[in-house]
Amino acid sequence: MKSAVSTVSTSSSSVRATPQQSTAGTGGGGSKKQKLTETQINLQRFWPTVMSEIQLIDSVDTCYHQLPLARIKKIMKLDEDVQMISSEAPMLFEKAIDIFIRELTLRAWHQTEHCKRRTLQRSDIATAITNYDQFDFLIDIVPRDEFKKETYDDKPVTSAADGTANEEIQYILQLDQQQLS
Repeated sequence: MKSAVSTVSTSSSSVRATPQQSTAGTGGGGSKKQKLTETQINLQRFWPTVMSEIQLIDSVDTCYHQLPLARIKKIMKLDEDVQMISSEAPMLFEKAIDIFIRELTLRAWHQTEHCKRRTLQRSDIATAITNYDQFDFLIDIVPRDEFKKETYDDKPVTSAADGTANEEIQYILQLDQQQLS
């Protein structure tokens, strides 16, 4: 099976590739031509590109950050076993979070294009989480839309006295239950 050869130009945060023809062998010895979309090529090239980006890192700019390090550190301290955190650890987590967000977004965008839409929706993210094993840990956190529709079709959605919606209250209760277990 031959993979598509594509021209990849990297920028600081995105990878662009031009769609190429791929020859996939069939069981009968013949070949079937299939056009890969830009998103499919980007999915194939994602981890090799990330690995090359990591290898090209010489030094870390400690002044500029894409995510707030104080918040990352606060989340790290939620674990009762963590007592002290070195200054490099939140920066490492920031890079890991960046890679995680980019991959999840790319896989969700693939679902968006599959549905012939141009707007990324929460359902695309939920589908990406369901379809890829590495995101299994998020299945309980990100509810599927079909489940929510069944739950709320039977009951009218009312607001609490302070103006918050029922689903926000249920989300908070779910978080409390997860922290207790």
